[in-house]
Order: sequence, then structure tokens, then C-alpha cells
Amino acid sequence: MSIEKLKKILKEKEVTVGTNETLRKVKGGKVSTVFIAKDCKPLVRKQMEHYAKLKAVELLGLDVTAAELGTICKKQYPVSILSY
Repeated sequence: MSIEKLKKILKEKEVTVGTNETLRKVKGGKVSTVFIAKDCKPLVRKQMEHYAKLKAVELLGLDVTAAELGTICKKQYPVSILSY
């Protein structure tokens, strides 16, 4: 996915930032798409892949690091996972 498309989604949709909140929403079936930074921890990635598969949630890997994703989201901290 391109950075421009991600920025458009950030402007247009209500986005959930963070692993715990995203995982909670995936389990509850409240999100349709999850984005994962390329340097996300393997255990977190595996867990997210498992629950996304169970709930038929689209899982998209990004070609940016968590620090870069945090900057794109206008956060002052790294963001490994976000969803909408």
C-alpha cells in the first residue's frame, strides 16, 4: 500500500492506533482492515494474523518502520499496528 493511500485513510476514517486496542477491536469484529509496520515484533504479528484470520479481517503489511508509521500518523511515538 502506498503512503498516499494510508494518509488518505488517516484523514477520512476513524483509525485505532496501537496493538492492544486493535487486538481488542479485531476480537470484537469492529474493524475491517489492520495495518502492520515491517518491524513489528514477530509474536505480535503472529497473534494479529491469527485473530485476523479467525474474524476475516484484512491484514496489510506496510513497507515502513514503526517510527515512520508513527510520524505518518502524527504521533510522537512508534506505531506498529493501526486499524480501521
